[in-house]
Amino acid sequence: MEKFMIKADRIEGNSKNIKLICSAIHDIDQSISGISGKLAIKAEGAEQIRSRLKNINEQILKEAAMMDSLSGALLHIAELYRKAEKQIIGSVEYNTKFYSIDETNKESVWEKIKNWFVENGLSDPEKQERINGETVTAHQQKEQDLYLQKEIESLNKQKRYSKKEWKKASTEERKKILEEYIEEVSAIMGLDIDKINFFYSEAEDGYCTGGYFVSKDNSIYINEWIIAEGDTNSFPSRDLFSTAVHELRHAYQDMAIKNPDKFVVTEESIEKWEKSYEEYKDQEDFEAEGMSEKDAFKAYRDQEIEQDARNFANQW
Repeated sequence: MEKFMIKADRIEGNSKNIKLICSAIHDIDQSISGISGKLAIKAEGAEQIRSRLKNINEQILKEAAMMDSLSGALLHIAELYRKAEKQIIGSVEYNTKFYSIDETNKESVWEKIKNWFVENGLSDPEKQERINGETVTAHQQKEQDLYLQKEIESLNKQKRYSKKEWKKASTEERKKILEEYIEEVSAIMGLDIDKINFFYSEAEDGYCTGGYFVSKDNSIYINEWIIAEGDTNSFPSRDLFSTAVHELRHAYQDMAIKNPDKFVVTEESIEKWEKSYEEYKDQEDFEAEGMSEKDAFKAYRDQEIEQDARNFANQW
């Protein structure tokens, strides 16, 4: 058991510093309370945040109890709270890692808080870089995906890709808009697509292919029929923007499998994607195995790479 020792001579000699530290702790406490108040609007995650902050507070007090003087303990507490506050609000980027009491835990307490904030939309995601020799974590992949999605959302807000511009454009103009959009999204995702092709395929029995990606020629294919006739046949033509993102996600999966060192993707995801590609089946393949149309459609959608592409493109 660690002992908590108080050295009277140091307290007397540092009384002014202690007062300043206490004042600083009070200010930090007020700031954290303010942050807590703002988080209250996030009702779904508020209780989890309170619980985590409570645990962190307990850990900080335990660490303070290990110090050999009161002034040292107060300095330690102030520094940890300062780091916590700056990590939470993202005002300063810290390179120094602070670990909890349990040294077997490879991820710092503050990193866990920051990661939770990012994954729950309370903090903006940052672009992740793959570092040679280091394993990509699940959070790094998640944050990179969120960052890419955020960049694509910003692109979608440009006038060039607005509903107004799309509505007044001719079929040929829409094709040009889609080509430019695919090129820009490809650049955001770090892809080098060789060609963008258009094919013509009308809807049959309420179903229509919007587009697809072909690995062997590294090309994206978009259905021109939807561009020209979709709006009058219950196939919103502007949905082709999300179709393009969906197919580019397939290109991203394919290139990550072929060049894993160039993408912020975990080994586990690459293994799942590769297996899914090897065992991939179209809806028609499942129907040929005896499945009903409904079950075949579900089986097709449930494949790993299809689920991932829909999630990334924010499709139902």
